[in-house]
Amino acid sequence: MSKCKEKSIELDKYYTKFLKKDISKFNIPQIAKALQELEKLNYDYWVYAYLCDAFDPQGDEMLKEEIKRYNITLSKEELAVFMRINWLNYMQEERLGMLNLALKVKQKKHSLNEARTLLENHAETYFYIDNSWESTTMLTADDFMKRLDETLNTPTSEIEEQIKDIETDWEKEHKKLQKKYLIPDSLMNILYFFSQLFKLRDLRKKQTLVTNYIYDLFFSRIAEIFSLDFEDLRVILAEEITENVNAEDLKKKINARKQIILETYWDNKTTHYSGKEGMKIYEEINKTFVHKGDIIKGTPAFPGKVKGIVRVIMGEVHFSKFNNGEILVAPMTRPEFVPLMKRAAGIITDEGGITCHAAIVSRELKIPSIVGTKISTKVLKDGDVVEVNANHGVVRKVIKN
Repeated sequence: MSKCKEKSIELDKYYTKFLKKDISKFNIPQIAKALQELEKLNYDYWVYAYLCDAFDPQGDEMLKEEIKRYNITLSKEELAVFMRINWLNYMQEERLGMLNLALKVKQKKHSLNEARTLLENHAETYFYIDNSWESTTMLTADDFMKRLDETLNTPTSEIEEQIKDIETDWEKEHKKLQKKYLIPDSLMNILYFFSQLFKLRDLRKKQTLVTNYIYDLFFSRIAEIFSLDFEDLRVILAEEITENVNAEDLKKKINARKQIILETYWDNKTTHYSGKEGMKIYEEINKTFVHKGDIIKGTPAFPGKVKGIVRVIMGEVHFSKFNNGEILVAPMTRPEFVPLMKRAAGIITDEGGITCHAAIVSRELKIPSIVGTKISTKVLKDGDVVEVNANHGVVRKVIKN
């Protein structure tokens, strides 16, 4: 964690430097140099930030075995309590700030003009919260003012309840459970370790959202210089932007990769496959995961049973097809999925374990969730009706579309 924090600080310094510069005046050699520096910092950070992924999904079973070894039985809800700590992630921080500001406006302690001034600083701090792996934007004070207006329509009692919930003293709750089950300090240390994986994942998420914004600033400038479509440049790697790169080189790579691009890492070497060769490899991989039957199993993230219509969401391009009360099926959720998750009756993912994004958010939203199924997006189709038994980690097809 300490190394991760150290590398995170280095990235933060980089962000501060380039957010103050006018990248619209950068030439290709300047961009190539800046991207090279960012790639190195980002790689060095991920070497340590990858730790939390090392425990997905096996970490769930490891933790269960450790608890069992002490002859202690914890419910899924009680285990979820131990995964919460007295630390707020960037989304909770931002929401708490917004709720407190709304409360002060309602209590006449701040005027709307004063709130507007405070939101300038708020926007500088949280400009990145709507960013994702696929797209980025810089939120302004105007954007947050709209959110404040929406929050002001919430009853004061509900705002106070939300603040209370965010400010829950989780360490106090941990001690209650420790006393109830006579949990030894050695097991508490193991539970603490897994809670720190949650924290690391959320810190990494924030770092990624800001990093992606910086990458997009540079690639927007590259698109402008070479008169290329910015979206097409998403298949170009930062390391491929050298001071001698030209439009024709980039166009060739874009055309070859439009259908598919696969990356493999073996024996300290990275190789990319695209076009027919890439599709052939992809089809062979898919054959390996052919699934027969109507039962899919995964890891319970938040308990409950629900029946609903499947909607497979592979990325932001599919968000518009999601309807309230449907079962959200995705490879893995990310920050940009949260608005959909709030509207979902249940959540199923291919990847992840108890410390993954879907698990964390589903617990906060109290939505039945199963993660780490490996095959849900391949087996389930839009319109299928499924029963999600998140008490036992089982999904059963009721009606096939």
